[in-house]
Amino acid sequence: MTKKLCVVLKADHVIGTGHLMRVKGLLQPLIGAGFTPYLITDSLEDSLLPICTEYKEIFYFKSGDPEGFASLVRTLAPDITLFDHYFIGREFESAIENLTKIAVIDDLEREHDCALLTDSGFFKTGDEYKGKVPKSCRLLCGERYSLIRDGFSEIAKKRPYRARLRVLINYGGADPAHACLKALTSVIKGRIYEKYDFIVLSGISNPDHEKLSDLAKEIPQIEVIRNSLKVPEIFTRCDMAMGALGGMFKERMCAGLPALNTVIADNQKGGEALVEKLKCGLSLSLEDLCHPERVAKALSALEGDLAFYRQNGMRFIEGRGIGLVSRAIIELAL
Repeated sequence: MTKKLCVVLKADHVIGTGHLMRVKGLLQPLIGAGFTPYLITDSLEDSLLPICTEYKEIFYFKSGDPEGFASLVRTLAPDITLFDHYFIGREFESAIENLTKIAVIDDLEREHDCALLTDSGFFKTGDEYKGKVPKSCRLLCGERYSLIRDGFSEIAKKRPYRARLRVLINYGGADPAHACLKALTSVIKGRIYEKYDFIVLSGISNPDHEKLSDLAKEIPQIEVIRNSLKVPEIFTRCDMAMGALGGMFKERMCAGLPALNTVIADNQKGGEALVEKLKCGLSLSLEDLCHPERVAKALSALEGDLAFYRQNGMRFIEGRGIGLVSRAIIELAL
């Protein structure tokens, strides 16, 4: 089967790299099934091009121009167009409904004109989209459809025992809230590195990478890494984490890596209540990250119930979502 897939998303310093990375996990099985992917974007930073190598070609459109977008799709003539874009929806989908089959990744419970929609939000049932999508739309809703990249579900089995625990610090690819810098500054000011080792994973679009490297260069207990496609390997080296409530939140759960979770973007609001409900870790505010004593206290509390939080996270996220969603997309093209 040779098929053409167009992916529509945004990835920049404002929205971050979450959409780009969760679709990236889907591309491998789809390419294996005979799809050739093309990327259509209204905003993609040049620094992200090295992680877009799966796409045969990249095309650009104006976010306020559904007719121009439809013209581009008509020229490409894809079998399936996959949207993962928070800022465009039904208007753009309706403009191409007669040109291609449409699949959507969303978690905002918006209106869509599509044949397939997946929303991996916790406790979603599909009822949230009644009256918002066509009656014929196939809905894949709930955490079992989380797009967890390969390698994360096996991490807990590979993690060795360490008498001195290691903490991962990562707040996504762009980190617009400068959370990495806030957290590392507190770790150093509070000398928390005397109790724990740290890996700071600085995202590819993180504006503070040089500052992070300079802060840690004289402290052997702190390692700073600039982006990596080997995130599962980094997770295996760590026992706890400090991170955002974006795409890597579920990857940490799947990997059995309990975290101090922080809301760093508007679409993560309410995340603290979710963490409490799932009992998969603890929460810290951005303000808390600026206070070394609060960070140290929270890490100690997380360590105290580490096994409990680890088991809860893995119970909710098993890591099979990419297989389920990719099969549904393949079936859509038949």
